[in-house]
Parts: sequence; structure tokens; C-alpha cells
Amino acid sequence: MARLNVFNYVGFLIGSPLVGALGDTWSYRGAMLVPMVLVLVTLVYARSFAAQPDRYGGGHERARTADVGRGGNGL
Repeated sequence: MARLNVFNYVGFLIGSPLVGALGDTWSYRGAMLVPMVLVLVTLVYARSFAAQPDRYGGGHERARTADVGRGGNGL
């Protein structure tokens, strides 16, 4: 969710000024092609936002429990 929100925030900050600048130098109709192309690119990469399985225990983390045995008091 956080990764998706980063794209939303960057698009909000950069998208409108980019379209406005391109519209001033080129044409507004042509400038609107940029967001349309970016939406198509997002659709292609949408699978990378799918839920990933948990990576716990993949050999790079220690277990959260410790085997302490029977203890030292002989019980």
C-alpha cells in the first residue's frame, strides 16, 4: 500500500506541472498524451503490486523463539 501511495504522491506533485509545461510549449491535447501513456505503463506493471508471500524464515532471519530445554534445576 505504501508503494502505491508513493506513486500517487509523486504523480500529484509532478503530473499537473508537467502537463501544464508541455501544454504551454507544445499543445494541451498533445500534453494529455503523457498521462495516458503513463496509465498504460502502470497497467503493464500492475502485477508488481500484488501481495507477496511472507519472507520470514527464508534463511536471512533468526527464529523468534528460543529452545531453552528443560532448564538447569532438574525438574
